[in-house]
Amino acid sequence: VNRDYNLDQNEDYNQYTIDLAKDKLVLGKNFIVDEKEVNVRFQNGQTGKNKWYLFRIPVAAYDLENDGGKADPSILNNVRFARLLLTGFEETSTLRFGTFDLVRSDWRAFTNKIAADGNGSDEGSAANFGSDETFFVGSINLEENALNQPPYVLPPGIDRQILSGNSGAQRQNESSLYMKADNLQPDKARGVFKNTTLDMRRYKNLKLFVHAENTKSGVDLTKVDKQAKFFIRFGNDATDNYYEYESSLKYTDKNARSPLEIWPFENNVDLDIQNFVDAKLKRDQDEDDMNTRFKYLEYGDEDKRIYIKGRPSLGNVTTVMIGVRNVKSSNPSENTTKDLILWVNEIRLSGIENDAGYAGNASLNFNLGDFATVNANASYSSVGFGTITQRPSERAQSA
Repeated sequence: VNRDYNLDQNEDYNQYTIDLAKDKLVLGKNFIVDEKEVNVRFQNGQTGKNKWYLFRIPVAAYDLENDGGKADPSILNNVRFARLLLTGFEETSTLRFGTFDLVRSDWRAFTNKIAADGNGSDEGSAANFGSDETFFVGSINLEENALNQPPYVLPPGIDRQILSGNSGAQRQNESSLYMKADNLQPDKARGVFKNTTLDMRRYKNLKLFVHAENTKSGVDLTKVDKQAKFFIRFGNDATDNYYEYESSLKYTDKNARSPLEIWPFENNVDLDIQNFVDAKLKRDQDEDDMNTRFKYLEYGDEDKRIYIKGRPSLGNVTTVMIGVRNVKSSNPSENTTKDLILWVNEIRLSGIENDAGYAGNASLNFNLGDFATVNANASYSSVGFGTITQRPSERAQSA
């Protein structure tokens, strides 16, 4: 089959099974993340409706060994062929595939424990999640998900990028990070992270948009949920040295249509980065233990908080983490599981310091007759100095 002229006796493959029974084709289950119903005209001239389903199957969600395949993660290191098999059909059926793609994201699910409250002393240890506590990471975009409920729309004030080329101007697709946490228990958190290289010292503000849904029935959509928290971390690692911003979430109704309803301003982040610096100074003054989470009480309120742990540096950010947590309440009636969906978009730093710098060179040469010759050279450059071709972020960061 694979034309390598060898008899392969090893059945080394991972198998993914999708149930195509009509009662299983339900949005939100069976790897279905979107569906669209379109009007079509058939070749015989009749018209009708066709429904398309968007399946997004995590590569790690292969069948157990008893259900088929070897169920070995090492197989994914060297994949040469993919086969599609259909079985169990009692009637003639036609399947149409719009696209068949492998997609990836820079964000990876963090599988260890994340602090939901308290001092975070056990962060990074092995997490104990139940079989029904699933966490999915993906993306959602304008071209594929504009007909969802609620539909995906551009955040307020954001425009699609336009690229001009030989074929004319083309609008680029706009997408957001998508996270879904099912049965998130009280006092637990889930998140994603990515490795980066970032210097935040010359920027003034951190901004981003957040959309949140709770698919549980009977949820109050009129006010902020003080137990559901969004957080974003910047630091040298994910659990020991970081700055963290946390905010309560306002849910969006499925019938929402306007950008301001889908991206409520209560969820928007517009943070002065100087608050991270102030939090670190305050912690160093008041606390001796650097290995626990410090809550900076001088910023925000019960809905918006800043935390710091360890010795993070804004000049050497190597890890960014985004997540959601279900904070345990002192009122037992409020401690319920949550089915949360988050969209995170336009994470950006703004307000870069554009002050000019200066630099100089000095040279001194003199001789003392036939006794000695002295040569001295000195140079100095201040913060912000750079060449004409350098952008502000590329200029000197220290004197």
